[in-house]
Parts: sequence; structure tokens; C-alpha cells
Amino acid sequence: MKRIFYIMGLALMAFTVSSCSQEDEMASKSSTEEQKENVMSFMSSIDSLQNVYLSRAPYKVVNTDRKKVNWKKWGGKFFSATADACAGALATAASTPVGGFLVGTAASWAYDEFWDRISNKVAKTKRKINSSHGDFPKFVLSEVSDGSSFMDSIGYYHNLILENLLIKGDNYIGLNGDINFDKLLNDIHTVLASHGIQIEAPISFKEEIYSFTESFVKSLNPQDEDSFNKNYPSFRKKAIEELKLAGETFDNIRLMHDKIIGVASILKHEELVEFGKDVQKLIQSSQLQEEQKQEFTVLNEIAVNSQIFWESLEDRKKCINSNNSNKT
Repeated sequence: MKRIFYIMGLALMAFTVSSCSQEDEMASKSSTEEQKENVMSFMSSIDSLQNVYLSRAPYKVVNTDRKKVNWKKWGGKFFSATADACAGALATAASTPVGGFLVGTAASWAYDEFWDRISNKVAKTKRKINSSHGDFPKFVLSEVSDGSSFMDSIGYYHNLILENLLIKGDNYIGLNGDINFDKLLNDIHTVLASHGIQIEAPISFKEEIYSFTESFVKSLNPQDEDSFNKNYPSFRKKAIEELKLAGETFDNIRLMHDKIIGVASILKHEELVEFGKDVQKLIQSSQLQEEQKQEFTVLNEIAVNSQIFWESLEDRKKCINSNNSNKT
């Protein structure tokens, strides 16, 4: 009799465990579906915001495909913002927001220097730009920040660092074309420390992130505007295998990037800043997971500020070259 009760007990336990397992699986599936719906809802809200801002831009040809950047038309000019915004968001996903900020900022400078070197540009004009030419524009996009919070102001500090690296004038690309990330990040830390900011950012998958970022920087050829789309499958594969990211994470970051850069290629600076602020409000009020909010915040902050920094640098270079031509 005891044996019968014992067997019945085991059967009941097995049934209970099986039921709990099925319930857990169903709950997990339901949670995943809910997360996907939240992402779709958020992306839809960004599309609506795009429509509002693009409708105010009659002075430029509007890209009618709002879901993807027309790289053939716009891409070559904006790869600096692409390199750092995407690298920063992916590094955030694989590491931390601070780590993403550091990697993204490093990628921005490395991209510009690397392709200057490849295209045999000595960049003498760039080296002539110093503190006497005034500060570069820097913007805080977070509504809740007065600029004193570092993580609410990473786009501002991104441009502050690039400005200081420009004035410093050091090189970070070796003769063999390799990026010296350690030196670059050390100088970034030095710039931040000089402005009273001390950050410790142990970066997960450090060497893998360096490797991914370097291949990313070197693949975005400014002479081939379609190089982003051509290399997308290999970028995605590398992110999954080396950074241990889910393919969906990579796809969402790429989609979000395209939406922001698609607008950045059209709006004037003042409007772009307002757009970035509105994007930040949508991120914070969304039902996205906290990790996704961090990834998109880093991407948005860096993309907007980087776009404005590099365009401003180009304008100053043109001005200097024009003045030099007038003197001769």
C-alpha cells in the first residue's frame, strides 16, 4: 500500500513539475511577444516623429523610404556618426552604457583618422583648427538633466572629447593601420578627468569589442556609400559570435540608427537637436526594457551630437581653406 502511495506521489510530483515547466515556458513566450510588441510600438512612435520633422523640411529633398537610410544619397557624408553611434550602442548591449560611450567616442575619432590616412589626406587643415576657433557645439538631449549628470549628457561629453582630441593633435592609427584603442581611451579618460569626471568602466568582451569596432570602422568606406549595407551580414554575424549579442538586438539597433541618421541627413542643426530631444522623451516614456532604453539612449545622444560635430568641422575646414585661397 505504501508503495502505491509512493508511486502516486512521484507521479503527482512529475505532473506538477511538468505543469510548472509548461507554465514557465508559456509565461516566457508571452513576455517575449510582449517585448516585441513594445519595440514595434516604440519604432512606430519614432516613425510618427520622423514624419512631423520631415514635413517641416521643404528646403531639402526628403527621403521617402523612412525605414532605411538611402546610403547611396546620404551615406558617405555620415559614416563618422554611423561608426560611433552603432559601435556605442552595440558596446552598450555587450557591456555597459559607460563602456558604450567610451567605445563609441573612440570609434568616431578612429574612423575619421583611419580614412584620412587611407585616402592619403594629410589633414593639415584639420590640424590648424585649435581653441582659437571657438568651441564646437555640444548638446544635452535629456529633458531631466542640467548637464551635471554624466550619463544624461554623454552626447555633450562625446563632442567635448572630440574637440579636445582635435586640439591635441595626436595620432592613434599605427603605420600598419591598426587602431591603438588603449592610447585613445587613455586620452579620453584624461580629457574627462580634466573636466572633473572620473569614470571606471570595466568593459565586458573588451578585446572582442575592440576587434568588432576596428573591423566596423575599416569597412565603412566613404568612397562606397553602400558599404554599410554590403557589410551588414558580416557585422551581424560578428556581433552574434564575438559580442554574444542576440541577432534581434543587433537588428533593432541598426533599425533605430537608420531612423535617426535618416533625419540627421536632412534637418538643420537646431531642428536635429530638437528631434534628438523628442526621441529621448519617447525612449524614456516607452515600455522598452531598461537595457534597450540604455542602448537607444547612447545611440541617439552620440548620433545627433556626432553628426553636428563632424559637419561643423567640415564647415571650419572649408572656411580656413577659403581664407587661405584668398590670401594667395
